[in-house]
Amino acid sequence: MKKEDIFIREFVPSLSPTEFKKLFPDKVPQVKSTPQIFQSGFQIVPNYTLSNIYVPEHRKLSEAEIEELFENKDFDKEQLPKIKIHDPQVKYNTGFKKGDVLEITRIRDNSSFVTYRYVK
Repeated sequence: MKKEDIFIREFVPSLSPTEFKKLFPDKVPQVKSTPQIFQSGFQIVPNYTLSNIYVPEHRKLSEAEIEELFENKDFDKEQLPKIKIHDPQVKYNTGFKKGDVLEITRIRDNSSFVTYRYVK
């Protein structure tokens, strides 16, 4: 396979990650840490959620923390805003599954705020 014969788009279906790096070293993104690369079927899917500074921190709450959070509330975790199981932060983090409650910490300027999402 020649370099000229390949049409580059978002995914290169016929190459493994190693072959892609050898043929196109200039197309591999330069980040501080090496991104994890998942080969799903025939698609190369880089995981940039771990090293991207614009992705807020996601943390799974324990059962005790969930009980404490809803102790004096008149709604339960299923009524929280939803985050889909296909969201990249949920999909590539092996610790998250359906039914979990995530604490999302967003940092803006000198302040931060916390939101909660139910994994659907």
